[in-house]
Amino acid sequence: MTKIGFLQLNSCSGCMFAVLGSALFPELLKSVDIRLFRLISDIQVDTDLDIAFVEGGVTRDEDAELLRRLWTAGTKIIALGSCAVLGGIMSQSPNMHIDPISKFVDLHLSLPGCPPPRKLLGNLLMSAIDGSEITLPEKNVCGECPFAQDQAFDVEITSLHNIHPPQSCFLREGILCLGPITRAGCEALCINGATPCDGCMGTIDRNLPSTIANFFSLIKVSDAIRKYAALAFRYQKPELKFKQ
Repeated sequence: MTKIGFLQLNSCSGCMFAVLGSALFPELLKSVDIRLFRLISDIQVDTDLDIAFVEGGVTRDEDAELLRRLWTAGTKIIALGSCAVLGGIMSQSPNMHIDPISKFVDLHLSLPGCPPPRKLLGNLLMSAIDGSEITLPEKNVCGECPFAQDQAFDVEITSLHNIHPPQSCFLREGILCLGPITRAGCEALCINGATPCDGCMGTIDRNLPSTIANFFSLIKVSDAIRKYAALAFRYQKPELKFKQ
């Protein structure tokens, strides 16, 4: 039976609760040997694992060393969520240094998202059960957006948040939305919930600074919100690089 571990580093536990809430989790319990999962068991075996799902970024030397031990032992390491894959929101803190786990080990798979989208997470758990392969979408969030046909770049962006349900593309309404440069797979959940995309799935192009620069060259950002340009890097610092 496949030996599975769910390892939490510096995180909010949101990705692990998403795992617990997945419709496939009961099947996972019956099909694998879960040897590490702090949210559900006091039994903690963090070595001798076939697969390690890792949530959160690295803040401590001992966390990096644990990842290296697992990788050296042949454990397949799967980065789960934006913090593990990209560094995440907490990596922007001026008081804490956080790195994505790909800085320390090669990854078997990466699934970003804050938390990861339900369908892709289900596919990922199924891969642990039957060894199936998963791939991330190679299109942007606009491809899943109900307002894609109304997209417009020749407008001035004057707001970060909407105060009413959108009637058309957020960009057309002057609201900053990162859908055009963010990887799809979330089924535009935030946009369908009347909230602009903030980029939790990361970019398709691994060159984040170039992607951001190209995007902002297409739109005009008002002086009133220019100082909030860092919103575009909410989940990943520009200098970070990660492997898919």
